[in-house]
Amino acid sequence: MLHYLLNMMSSWAIVCDVWYLPPMRRGDTEHAVAFANRVKARIAARGGLVDLQW
Repeated sequence: MLHYLLNMMSSWAIVCDVWYLPPMRRGDTEHAVAFANRVKARIAARGGLVDLQW
């Protein structure tokens, strides 16, 4: 772990992928929590992550 941290901190750049999702709007009858969960699910799907319920 120390070796990884040293490499990361001394690296001149950290390469990462950035995706831009289309703007999302809350539905007329959608609560804020449901909207947040929908947006979280879209982010997880685009990033190839597992959408977990916290």
